[in-house]
Amino acid sequence: SNRLARQRAPQRFEKSGDGSAVTVEVKFSMQGASPEERVAWGSIEQLDNSREDQRRQQLRQDECSVAQWIHAVTGDATVEAAAAGECPLHVALETGEALCDLVNAIWP
Repeated sequence: SNRLARQRAPQRFEKSGDGSAVTVEVKFSMQGASPEERVAWGSIEQLDNSREDQRRQQLRQDECSVAQWIHAVTGDATVEAAAAGECPLHVALETGEALCDLVNAIWP
């Protein structure tokens, strides 16, 4: 039965010293993280908040990049403020003038 259990155990491949592939058993631990590890890792909520902060920062950078491109194509002053991070892009595009200028510039 021990042999059968080994056959069913998950395995992965590793390179041996001569470069050939060798299968190695994957060992699992049923023991949870120690209290020290839990403190070091932080809570799931902290991890989620950190990921959300990173996502928001990336969205702000993308918004600035798009605003810079629109300003470079149209020269619109309100979009220039968005490109500088002084206002959100959707506020700069509210009137629709910059979007019309953009469409006319890329599709004459």
